[in-house]
Amino acid sequence: MTPNHRDHARSVRYRRIAGRTLLATSLAVGLVAGCSDDDDAADAEAAYCDERADLREELDELANADLVADGADSVREDVDGVSEQLAEVREAGGEVVGDEADALRSALDDLRSAVAELGDSGIGQENRSGVVDAVEGVRSAGSDLLAALDTDCE
Repeated sequence: MTPNHRDHARSVRYRRIAGRTLLATSLAVGLVAGCSDDDDAADAEAAYCDERADLREELDELANADLVADGADSVREDVDGVSEQLAEVREAGGEVVGDEADALRSALDDLRSAVAELGDSGIGQENRSGVVDAVEGVRSAGSDLLAALDTDCE
């Protein structure tokens, strides 16, 4: 073999090795990225399930509140807790259940209005029916939303 042929053969061999190395590296990066996508999806699903469970707890807390004993401030705090958790569910799960989430948001607004109408007088036997009805609206809308959110969360 002449020096030019030898140099050419080496060049071809080096290019093959470099090509194989590049291909192997690309495949490895692709596999890692694929695993990362799977991990990201699993993390997103876990976050969604956690947020949904937290929303259920907030709704239960509001539904089980003793309106007379706990007072209007407690109801306001519970409404704020449900509202914040609803935002977290929407962030974690996207707009998957937009209509049900909108219905819950509307029911929460109705409850806020009913509590605001009480003013400083607080919740008594004579003026609690509007608040009780609004809480029932939140309970119903929350139940519908949780049913729509029902997935394979364990």
